[in-house]
Amino acid sequence: MAAESDLELLDNYLANRLDPQGKAAFEQKLDTDPSLKSEFELQQQFINGIKQARIAELKSIMNNVPVPAVQGGTAVAAKIALWAVLVGVVGTGIYFYLNQDGEQPKENVSEIKIQPKNDKPEAIKPEEHEDSPVVSETPASSEQKPSKSPKAPKKEN
Repeated sequence: MAAESDLELLDNYLANRLDPQGKAAFEQKLDTDPSLKSEFELQQQFINGIKQARIAELKSIMNNVPVPAVQGGTAVAAKIALWAVLVGVVGTGIYFYLNQDGEQPKENVSEIKIQPKNDKPEAIKPEEHEDSPVVSETPASSEQKPSKSPKAPKKEN
């Protein structure tokens, strides 16, 4: 049987609490003392048995943990669909915002009436032509000059 001090060294060695120099000294003593070597093998069997028992216990505990069925599989699909619709709406909004050319809707040319240049425009009764816009042409002559707006006098400080 190994001495009490050897059993303490054995315990520290198996728990990995020895410094590298103490480890080397214990391994050298383990090679020379057959009773210490048999105690070492017995202690290793105990440790391995306890590890295996603990692993089996943890597996049985984990197997007994109730796992709820996956609920909300349709909820995930609904969330994905909602995000797809949201991205589509935002994308469409951005598309129309960026493609605004400032163009006004074009009017139907067949409904526009052009007044003769020399004649006075006739008054159209609203009840007769409610849907038709009236467009009159004013002659553009090269003799007309753009009007100049009067300039405000400069203030002196």
